[in-house]
Amino acid sequence: MLRRTRFKEPGDGSSTRRRRKRAALKRYRKAKEDCTVHKCGAIPREENMNCIFRCISSLCFDAVYANEPLEDGEIDLNREYLFTKCAKKEEYDRSRQNKILTG
Repeated sequence: MLRRTRFKEPGDGSSTRRRRKRAALKRYRKAKEDCTVHKCGAIPREENMNCIFRCISSLCFDAVYANEPLEDGEIDLNREYLFTKCAKKEEYDRSRQNKILTG
């Protein structure tokens, strides 16, 4: 049985976009780990989510949590999803800007 393969068209940046998104996700996870361990590590785990999110991205924290910060021990999956999406997009946009400036 023959398999059809999709050949990359010139100018098709889908693999570059995927690579950049994976790199942004990796940087987001590293930032979260850094903030959890080093910058907010002295605060008990149940109480440090505001600290971690603010450390990762103050811009996204203000956009998502500014009106109503998390209470100690509170888990709000909807807002966490919005924050994560915002922070990953911020990382992705930052990598695109660096690409434009350096490349």
